[in-house]
Amino acid sequence: MNPASVAFDNQTVNTTSPPSTVTLTNTGSAAEPVSARMNGFNFADFAQTNNCPPVIAAGASCTFSITFKPTATGGRIGYLVIDGNRDEEGIVSLTGTGIAAPPSGCSPTGGTHLPTMAPNSVALAPDPTGKYGKFAYVANRYADCLSMYTIDSATGALTSIGTIPTGSRPISVAVDPSRKFVYVVNVGSNDVSTYSVDTTTGTLTSTGTIAAGSGPASVAVDPSGKFAYVANGSDVAMYTISDTAGGLASIGTIAAGAGLFLSRSPSTHPADSSMWRGLRTL
Repeated sequence: MNPASVAFDNQTVNTTSPPSTVTLTNTGSAAEPVSARMNGFNFADFAQTNNCPPVIAAGASCTFSITFKPTATGGRIGYLVIDGNRDEEGIVSLTGTGIAAPPSGCSPTGGTHLPTMAPNSVALAPDPTGKYGKFAYVANRYADCLSMYTIDSATGALTSIGTIPTGSRPISVAVDPSRKFVYVVNVGSNDVSTYSVDTTTGTLTSTGTIAAGSGPASVAVDPSGKFAYVANGSDVAMYTISDTAGGLASIGTIAAGAGLFLSRSPSTHPADSSMWRGLRTL
């Protein structure tokens, strides 16, 4: 079994995680029957589908797609058990943590401290001179929305101008150099949400979504505003940007190492920044 264990990300109670894949390979010299079942303390919180035949040939492989849907908060434990000619010929350890659902919506409630729901990334839209930020956008991973703010140019204080829905688990946000468009990577739905910016008020309007690869983690726009790049789990997806509407069109992918994170040079656009899992990029 590869991998021998799967650790799911934190998951809101009674919602289903993105699937994780496990591969079963018959390394023996003869065909074997295949039977799968769940076991463990919280086995009901995990589910699987597979493309395995009833009998798998020697040297052949098949895959299991496993999801996590916690029924309670806290750590959850289960096992995917594969029975063949003998019981428990393959065991995959499954772990995850159930978390409480966030409050309905994610709009700040006022005050000097503006709350968000598990914020993962922030990006700034500069004023026309590029000297300071005019608007700020925060991706709220577990609320599936983007918080929008205006920035006081004298004090830097933020004022909420509302929220807008994203895809599942927004994790990275970027503003194009013209400050007309915003792009949000959604790791839960493996896609990119696109928005147009009202350059007077800073509010966003959804203009659609486009597919990313598996496990997208960050998005960056080149300084010319012509291209966008999304770091996936093992490759980089490349897009052209429409001059008028800001929509993305895929121009392919290129392989790269695991654990990618895209960044921009501070010399090209000092006002645009993003943060992801403690990493700050400019």
